[in-house]
Amino acid sequence: MYHSLTFVLSGSVSDLEHADALNTWDDLHLIPSSRPTFSSPEVIARTIYIPGTNGILDISDAFTNTVMFNNREGSFEFIVMNDYEAWQHLYSKIMNRLHGRRVKILYEDDPYFYYQGRITVNEWRSEPDFSRIVLDYSIDPYKYSLTSSLEDWLWDPFDFEVGVVREYGNIEVESSTDISITVIGGRLYLSPVFRIKSGAHDLSVSINDGTAIETFELVGSTALTSDIVKEIYEYTIEDKEYTFTFSGTGTVGIDYREGSL
Repeated sequence: MYHSLTFVLSGSVSDLEHADALNTWDDLHLIPSSRPTFSSPEVIARTIYIPGTNGILDISDAFTNTVMFNNREGSFEFIVMNDYEAWQHLYSKIMNRLHGRRVKILYEDDPYFYYQGRITVNEWRSEPDFSRIVLDYSIDPYKYSLTSSLEDWLWDPFDFEVGVVREYGNIEVESSTDISITVIGGRLYLSPVFRIKSGAHDLSVSINDGTAIETFELVGSTALTSDIVKEIYEYTIEDKEYTFTFSGTGTVGIDYREGSL
């Protein structure tokens, strides 16, 4: 209600019933003075001037194949509805619960993603009819999908026009048959992370991005005695489709959470 924000101090953003969370309207009765909008992240630009030439050489994405960003920074101003709670009590509640805390933030108007970063209380102004409070934020440049590829996708907030269902958990691989999975990347470039259950052996993955195929060993010939997490740092998933083909024996999940601007 009222373009509200929910600050999640601990627990899962996809299970607010069991999380330690604070909603700007339901719990604090704050109304934004204007529709909340997170600022765009500043591009980290790297340029070189070469004497005797026109312009500059832009090498911002020369080493990473993608541009990098600083944190999003800005503030929200809220109107405090004085009829609900004495202002000094509410101010103490907000200070104790939010000031200086690193939190995850759900925005009512953008229900498919969450933001994360630090919140600080900037200013409180008491006026005759109502008070105002300003909250500053410094948050990650990317927002993240509510659920990861290992969790069940949520029916209620899912956008059937532009949403992507990523269910890459508990893939059963048998030595007699290779298993192929289509993986859809996002704007945030990530190295693939695999969660492999005990008992797996001779397990490998071939990744086809449409132009080339690369193969990586996940587990050797000796069977695992416990679950492991393996990240392929030398490979990056970009904003396109991939085919992951698993060979060997074992149960594996591709741990992926979309990052978007």
